[in-house]
Amino acid sequence: MSSAPRYWLGIDIGGTFTDFSVFDTRTGALTGLKVPSTPHEFAAAVRSGLAQLATEHGIDPAEIGTVVHGTTIAVNTLIQRTGASLGLLVTDGFRDVLELQRLRLPNPFDLDGARPLPLIPRARVAEVRERMRADGRVDTPLDEASAREAVQRLAARDVEGLVVSLLHSYRNPAHEQRARAVAAEVAPGLPVSLSSEVWPQAREYERTALAVLDAYVQPKVRRYLQGFEEALAARGVPAAPHVTKSNGGIMPVAAARTQTVTTLLSGPASGVIGAAYVAGRAGLSRMSSRSTSAAPAPTWRWWRAGAHAGARASTWGACR
Repeated sequence: MSSAPRYWLGIDIGGTFTDFSVFDTRTGALTGLKVPSTPHEFAAAVRSGLAQLATEHGIDPAEIGTVVHGTTIAVNTLIQRTGASLGLLVTDGFRDVLELQRLRLPNPFDLDGARPLPLIPRARVAEVRERMRADGRVDTPLDEASAREAVQRLAARDVEGLVVSLLHSYRNPAHEQRARAVAAEVAPGLPVSLSSEVWPQAREYERTALAVLDAYVQPKVRRYLQGFEEALAARGVPAAPHVTKSNGGIMPVAAARTQTVTTLLSGPASGVIGAAYVAGRAGLSRMSSRSTSAAPAPTWRWWRAGAHAGARASTWGACR
């Protein structure tokens, strides 16, 4: 057996089927396998598929050197609204940041239109007295007594996690970091996410919403990835698995555990990259890619194939 790993493995786990694609670096052969998914424990389908690859196709799991996984667990958790029950700490006066959003309706011509309901209801949003200026200077020091009281009130509502998003924390995260320390004292063991760590950028609503999304899907994604790693290890796969990111790149599973929001469009992004590659190999300059499994409504996307056999893909246009 060669010292270099022989196989590259791609796995896509959907609600109905789990798909395996194995590339043999020695022969150039591509082997595909489809097995029924196991929603009660998605890792079971991974174990089953690896066993079938070994028995039916002679693929030794010990020779798999690369594993890349496209997942829809985060986006399905969001669509089904089955994520964690969270609390939110905001600067005094910003309790309605998730309700107000950007004051834009999806369709301004629809008189009955409405914005999506926030993932954290107003009843689980608490204000703390503090204010950071846009240049990072402290205007009002963090009132730790108000932070302590807010955390106690939210913990009493049996929240599974806490998100802290304070004004201009992207410029100076000191108040958010101190609020996390207060939360650790008041509610030990309660997971705390800081907006300044998830997305340290200007715009209060966007930063808050992204931090909430990250914390909302994190428990399910972490459990899912742990089961995925254990399934690979149980079948003797030595490769460190990677997960597709929403931008089409990949990252180690260890990073995905702490950057869960970046996996939100993992599955759809994998499909687009694959479609662009096929288009490039076929000599097509334009093609369409349609996905209905990871979105609440069918969406058509048009993509221009990359110059190097689909190695790159850029948006050409979009229509619904």
